[in-house]
Amino acid sequence: MAAYGEPLIVDWKSTERLDLELAMKKSVAVVAYTCDSFRLLKRCHLEGSYEFAGVSRKEDVVQLTSRDEVAANLPFSAGTIGAGLERGSTIDLALVMVGKKGTTVNQATNPQLVGDCEGATHFVHAAFIGAFAVAKGTSGKVQGVAELFGVGTSAASASDKLVSNKDGDLTACRTAKSTDGQPPDQCQSAVRVELMPIASAKGAAPTTAATTTADEIVNRCPAGMVASAGKCAVPAATAAHLCQSDDAADCAAQCELGDAGSCYHLAWLHNAGKGVAKDRAQALSLFEKACQGDNAKACFQVADAHLRARLSEKDPTLVTTLVEQAERALDKACQLGDGWVCWNTASWYMRPARTNPVFGEDYPRGVSLIERGCKLGYAPSCSSLADLKIKGKHTPKDTVAGLALLKRACDAGRWQDCERMANALRAGQDVKKDADQALDVYDRACSFGGLRACNTAGTLLVEGQDVPQDLGRALGYFEKGCPDQGTFGWDACASLAALYDGGKGVAQDRARAATLYVKAGKTLLAGEMYERGTGVAKDLDKAIAAYDKGCRKFSAGDSQANCDAMGRLLEQSDKERAKTHYKDLCQRMRHQPSCAKALQLGAKPTSSPKR
Repeated sequence: MAAYGEPLIVDWKSTERLDLELAMKKSVAVVAYTCDSFRLLKRCHLEGSYEFAGVSRKEDVVQLTSRDEVAANLPFSAGTIGAGLERGSTIDLALVMVGKKGTTVNQATNPQLVGDCEGATHFVHAAFIGAFAVAKGTSGKVQGVAELFGVGTSAASASDKLVSNKDGDLTACRTAKSTDGQPPDQCQSAVRVELMPIASAKGAAPTTAATTTADEIVNRCPAGMVASAGKCAVPAATAAHLCQSDDAADCAAQCELGDAGSCYHLAWLHNAGKGVAKDRAQALSLFEKACQGDNAKACFQVADAHLRARLSEKDPTLVTTLVEQAERALDKACQLGDGWVCWNTASWYMRPARTNPVFGEDYPRGVSLIERGCKLGYAPSCSSLADLKIKGKHTPKDTVAGLALLKRACDAGRWQDCERMANALRAGQDVKKDADQALDVYDRACSFGGLRACNTAGTLLVEGQDVPQDLGRALGYFEKGCPDQGTFGWDACASLAALYDGGKGVAQDRARAATLYVKAGKTLLAGEMYERGTGVAKDLDKAIAAYDKGCRKFSAGDSQANCDAMGRLLEQSDKERAKTHYKDLCQRMRHQPSCAKALQLGAKPTSSPKR
């Protein structure tokens, strides 16, 4: 299975593209994808949605010259089109992209799939929107975009008609702006899709995760191929391609040939001095070159360098120039489609003037950037915009819209936003109260690792608060929120302990309850059970251990009660340890009664207690 992919879908029939469009309107589309085949799973989906965001228009002519290139770039119909590719002929593609429809979902596992999902390998993370024209060409002759759109489907021979395809109008696409909320009419076709792998289980990393860093541009081509001139191709000496991020020599060669991604990688190598001389000035020059080549990551690095440089610049005029250059680079990165940059830049404009020495207070612009970041699929931007909508801060108050934005953030696996959405639905905060839907959203938050939400869902089912009581289901939620290993939620552990303690919905097991009370931080209760033998075998050592754990948790409200109970038992069983215990409390907590006890037992504190 390919880890990532960005196949073209210009060879699909109009009915097949319509199926994809409909699937993306309902939820997140799921596909079966390999290097030589590609199909939409119509009855399978992931929870989530897509939003359109305009980006800087890009026009490309891509020429496929071999069956391998056809298979890598047009896997849906590689067998038919590739087989008809004659010696000396090519498949020429005119691609115009004006925006993309993206989802906030950026990772998924098999358990999250809904429906008939046999064979599912990837989900559609984004679709690049615009227009295209496909025609048969001749090796060595490259047609222009306008020329290919003029050819369209007018080819005469049967083999040419097999290849020829067209959707959208070039003139309409050329009216598009990156700030548009919708693509122009006649420029709304999906041209290319960005696919992300579906992992087999929760927490499983994508295939390339171990070798990919946050600063690396991922090669989304099959093994043995590279990204070159808008397509996946076998590396060629004369055609620029994306280099491996750690190959300094190839990155230098490909940057020289004009590949912006390679310039970006080479800049990082110069920044770190890996394989090349460490040279920050050269790195900045390379970032600038990559930014000019429309690499959004590089534009951000250019802006960052200018903002850092302003800190040591004394000339006010030069400081102003550096800030203006940074602002232009950030704006370009955002317009190119980097949602994180849009969101991060917005934070500058959203600061009050007194704490904002850089760009200046500009709330409308900040809100606009946050909104764009969300449309581009950056979930924290959706969360930030939800806050503004729900509070009515710098934008009209709209709780319903705010909850819709929280759902987009929740779809990305942000359990905190799922929980916030569920809390609002449960309480009916400026929206219709809906306990059933709230429980469903708590369930999602719990599945994403929100242990507090697991406890809330279980508590609703135990108490039957506006939902039918279901102790068995509640038990499942509490167990999710209080796993045997690793991080666990104190609240869920306490709730689970209460069920075992009372035998409510589960066979009574007070020994298990005592263990869970300790896990939940309710050590005083557990210690008393062991000390008195309440439903468990009397065990003073376990009682002392429980009290000791609670005594050392200064944040717990009953920590002193734990300390006192521990001291009382130690006085009965181990006077030397009791002396040490009281001396420690005197010095560590400045507790006067403990100091008195320590003196009474013959221990002299090293310092006097503070009142």
